[in-house]
Amino acid sequence: MHPATGTPVAGGLTYCEGMYITEEIHNTRLLSALDLVEVNPRLAASEEEVKATVSLAVDVTASSFGQTREGGHIVYDQLPTPSSPDISESEERVRI
Repeated sequence: MHPATGTPVAGGLTYCEGMYITEEIHNTRLLSALDLVEVNPRLAASEEEVKATVSLAVDVTASSFGQTREGGHIVYDQLPTPSSPDISESEERVRI
């Protein structure tokens, strides 16, 4: 539950649940409208709470439009080669 919203819901969706739902909605390609969330900075006790709430709102909204969650990425200014013994298989996958 994020503090800088006017309609907090105890037991509501977690961040991961919200992201999963919006990713799946995007995957249907049927999204035709989006009701943006309410963020009210005056309800937060600190600037950190406002930033956390805004960050969550931006992430969930962007996910609705197709932005995917990011994991750990390697620096890809030089692509790894199969002969590089110190690079694991998961590190060879580069997200473009």
